[in-house]
Amino acid sequence: LTDDGGQCTRKPLVWQCAFYVLSILLLIIGLIYTLPGLLCSPRTFTHRYLALYAIGGIVVAVSYLATAFSPNDQIAFMWAQFRFIPLALGSPLLFVTVAAIYIGDHWLRLTRALPLFLLSFQTILRVMFFPETWFADWEIMYIGGLAVEISTFTNWFVVHDIYNGVLNLLALAIIIRATVISADDYS
Repeated sequence: LTDDGGQCTRKPLVWQCAFYVLSILLLIIGLIYTLPGLLCSPRTFTHRYLALYAIGGIVVAVSYLATAFSPNDQIAFMWAQFRFIPLALGSPLLFVTVAAIYIGDHWLRLTRALPLFLLSFQTILRVMFFPETWFADWEIMYIGGLAVEISTFTNWFVVHDIYNGVLNLLALAIIIRATVISADDYS
Protein backbone atom coordinates (compact mmCIF):
# COMPACT_ATOMS: atom_id res chain seq x y z
CA LEU A 1 0.00 0.00 0.00
CA THR A 2 1.21 3.47 -0.79
CA ASP A 3 -0.13 6.87 0.05
CA ASP A 4 -0.60 8.85 -3.13
CA GLY A 5 -1.78 12.33 -2.16
CA GLY A 6 -4.33 11.08 0.34
CA GLN A 7 -5.38 8.17 -1.86
CA CYS A 8 -4.57 4.63 -0.90
CA THR A 9 -3.54 2.68 -4.00
CA ARG A 10 -2.47 -0.88 -4.66
CA LYS A 11 -1.87 -3.01 -7.68
CA PRO A 12 -4.72 -5.46 -8.38
CA LEU A 13 -4.80 -8.51 -6.17
CA VAL A 14 -4.01 -10.79 -9.10
CA TRP A 15 -1.44 -12.86 -7.20
CA GLN A 16 -3.73 -13.35 -4.23
CA CYS A 17 -6.62 -14.41 -6.46
CA ALA A 18 -4.34 -16.75 -8.42
CA PHE A 19 -3.12 -18.27 -5.15
CA TYR A 20 -6.67 -18.94 -3.96
CA VAL A 21 -7.72 -20.42 -7.30
CA LEU A 22 -4.62 -22.66 -7.26
CA SER A 23 -5.38 -23.68 -3.67
CA ILE A 24 -8.93 -24.59 -4.56
CA LEU A 25 -7.76 -26.58 -7.59
CA LEU A 26 -5.20 -28.49 -5.52
CA LEU A 27 -7.82 -29.29 -2.89
CA ILE A 28 -10.26 -30.46 -5.56
CA ILE A 29 -7.53 -32.70 -7.02
CA GLY A 30 -6.93 -34.08 -3.53
CA LEU A 31 -10.65 -34.65 -3.12
CA ILE A 32 -10.84 -36.47 -6.46
CA TYR A 33 -7.83 -38.56 -5.39
CA THR A 34 -9.74 -39.75 -2.32
CA LEU A 35 -12.91 -40.66 -4.24
CA PRO A 36 -11.76 -44.15 -5.37
CA GLY A 37 -11.05 -44.96 -1.74
CA LEU A 38 -14.53 -43.81 -0.81
CA LEU A 39 -15.98 -46.33 -3.22
CA CYS A 40 -13.84 -49.44 -2.80
CA SER A 41 -11.46 -49.22 0.15
CA PRO A 42 -11.99 -51.15 3.37
CA ARG A 43 -10.75 -47.98 5.15
CA THR A 44 -13.56 -45.88 3.72
CA PHE A 45 -13.96 -43.86 6.93
CA THR A 46 -10.47 -42.39 6.67
CA HIS A 47 -11.03 -41.38 3.06
CA ARG A 48 -14.24 -39.67 4.11
CA TYR A 49 -12.40 -37.70 6.76
CA LEU A 50 -9.68 -36.70 4.30
CA ALA A 51 -12.40 -35.67 1.84
CA LEU A 52 -14.05 -33.56 4.57
CA TYR A 53 -10.67 -31.98 5.30
CA ALA A 54 -10.23 -31.10 1.61
CA ILE A 55 -13.76 -29.69 1.43
CA GLY A 56 -13.00 -27.59 4.53
CA GLY A 57 -9.94 -26.17 2.79
CA ILE A 58 -12.04 -25.29 -0.23
CA VAL A 59 -14.60 -23.57 2.01
CA VAL A 60 -11.85 -21.50 3.70
CA ALA A 61 -10.38 -20.43 0.34
CA VAL A 62 -13.81 -19.54 -1.06
CA SER A 63 -14.71 -17.56 2.07
CA TYR A 64 -11.51 -15.50 1.74
CA LEU A 65 -12.45 -14.70 -1.85
CA ALA A 66 -16.05 -13.96 -0.85
CA THR A 67 -14.76 -11.55 1.81
CA ALA A 68 -12.65 -9.77 -0.81
CA PHE A 69 -15.63 -9.31 -3.13
CA SER A 70 -18.19 -8.46 -0.44
CA PRO A 71 -20.28 -5.38 -1.19
CA ASN A 72 -20.46 -4.21 2.44
CA ASP A 73 -18.93 -4.70 5.88
CA GLN A 74 -21.72 -6.89 7.29
CA ILE A 75 -21.47 -9.48 4.53
CA ALA A 76 -17.67 -9.42 4.70
CA PHE A 77 -17.82 -10.03 8.45
CA MET A 78 -20.23 -12.92 7.95
CA TRP A 79 -17.74 -14.55 5.56
CA ALA A 80 -14.90 -13.90 8.01
CA GLN A 81 -16.87 -15.67 10.74
CA PHE A 82 -17.89 -18.51 8.44
CA ARG A 83 -14.31 -19.40 7.48
CA PHE A 84 -13.45 -20.19 11.11
CA ILE A 85 -15.83 -23.19 11.15
CA PRO A 86 -13.63 -25.41 8.92
CA LEU A 87 -10.49 -23.81 10.37
CA ALA A 88 -11.59 -24.82 13.87
CA LEU A 89 -12.52 -28.37 12.87
CA GLY A 90 -9.65 -29.04 10.46
CA SER A 91 -6.78 -29.85 12.82
CA PRO A 92 -8.70 -32.25 15.11
CA LEU A 93 -10.16 -33.93 12.03
CA LEU A 94 -6.71 -34.32 10.47
CA PHE A 95 -5.21 -35.65 13.71
CA VAL A 96 -8.01 -38.21 14.24
CA THR A 97 -7.70 -39.35 10.62
CA VAL A 98 -3.91 -39.72 10.76
CA ALA A 99 -4.11 -41.49 14.14
CA ALA A 100 -6.77 -43.87 12.81
CA ILE A 101 -4.70 -44.70 9.72
CA TYR A 102 -1.31 -45.14 11.39
CA ILE A 103 -2.08 -46.06 15.01
CA GLY A 104 -5.44 -47.79 14.96
CA ASP A 105 -9.17 -47.50 14.41
CA HIS A 106 -9.78 -47.00 18.14
CA TRP A 107 -9.06 -43.27 17.54
CA LEU A 108 -12.42 -43.06 15.79
CA ARG A 109 -14.35 -43.88 18.95
CA LEU A 110 -16.27 -40.94 20.36
CA THR A 111 -14.54 -41.31 23.72
CA ARG A 112 -11.19 -40.56 22.06
CA ALA A 113 -12.15 -38.28 19.18
CA LEU A 114 -14.81 -36.06 20.76
CA PRO A 115 -12.56 -34.47 23.43
CA LEU A 116 -10.22 -33.31 20.66
CA PHE A 117 -13.11 -31.34 19.14
CA LEU A 118 -14.32 -29.63 22.35
CA LEU A 119 -12.00 -26.63 21.98
CA SER A 120 -13.02 -26.40 18.31
CA PHE A 121 -16.73 -26.35 19.20
CA GLN A 122 -16.08 -23.62 21.75
CA THR A 123 -14.16 -21.65 19.13
CA ILE A 124 -17.07 -21.92 16.68
CA LEU A 125 -19.54 -20.76 19.34
CA ARG A 126 -17.32 -17.80 20.22
CA VAL A 127 -16.80 -16.73 16.61
CA MET A 128 -20.44 -17.09 15.58
CA PHE A 129 -22.32 -15.86 18.68
CA PHE A 130 -19.78 -13.86 20.72
CA PRO A 131 -17.43 -12.37 18.11
CA GLU A 132 -16.15 -9.76 20.56
CA THR A 133 -14.42 -12.61 22.45
CA TRP A 134 -12.59 -13.59 19.24
CA PHE A 135 -12.00 -10.36 17.32
CA ALA A 136 -10.44 -7.54 19.34
CA ASP A 137 -10.82 -5.26 16.33
CA TRP A 138 -12.19 -5.94 12.86
CA GLU A 139 -12.65 -3.62 9.92
CA ILE A 140 -12.74 -3.66 6.14
CA MET A 141 -10.75 -1.36 3.92
CA TYR A 142 -11.70 -1.16 0.25
CA ILE A 143 -8.82 -0.99 -2.21
CA GLY A 144 -9.66 -0.84 -5.88
CA GLY A 145 -13.13 -2.23 -5.23
CA LEU A 146 -11.88 -5.22 -3.24
CA ALA A 147 -12.38 -5.59 0.50
CA VAL A 148 -9.26 -6.16 2.57
CA GLU A 149 -9.78 -7.44 6.09
CA ILE A 150 -7.85 -5.76 8.89
CA SER A 151 -8.33 -7.68 12.12
CA THR A 152 -6.83 -8.04 15.54
CA PHE A 153 -7.61 -11.11 17.59
CA THR A 154 -8.01 -11.74 21.30
CA ASN A 155 -6.05 -14.20 23.39
CA TRP A 156 -8.63 -16.87 22.61
CA PHE A 157 -7.33 -16.90 19.04
CA VAL A 158 -3.80 -17.53 20.36
CA VAL A 159 -5.06 -20.49 22.42
CA HIS A 160 -6.89 -21.88 19.40
CA ASP A 161 -3.85 -21.35 17.17
CA ILE A 162 -1.45 -23.08 19.57
CA TYR A 163 -3.87 -26.00 20.03
CA ASN A 164 -4.24 -26.49 16.28
CA GLY A 165 -0.50 -26.18 15.79
CA VAL A 166 0.17 -28.87 18.41
CA LEU A 167 -2.39 -31.21 16.79
CA ASN A 168 -0.83 -30.64 13.36
CA LEU A 169 2.67 -31.31 14.72
CA LEU A 170 1.46 -34.50 16.42
CA ALA A 171 -0.16 -35.67 13.16
CA LEU A 172 3.08 -34.91 11.32
CA ALA A 173 5.09 -36.81 13.95
CA ILE A 174 2.81 -39.84 13.54
CA ILE A 175 3.26 -39.74 9.76
CA ILE A 176 7.06 -39.38 10.05
CA ARG A 177 7.22 -42.22 12.58
CA ALA A 178 5.15 -44.48 10.31
CA THR A 179 7.33 -43.54 7.33
CA VAL A 180 10.54 -44.32 9.19
CA ILE A 181 9.18 -47.65 10.44
CA SER A 182 7.97 -48.63 6.95
CA ALA A 183 11.30 -47.56 5.44
CA ASP A 184 13.09 -49.86 7.92
CA ASP A 185 10.90 -52.73 6.71
CA TYR A 186 12.21 -52.29 3.16
CA SER A 187 15.88 -51.86 4.01
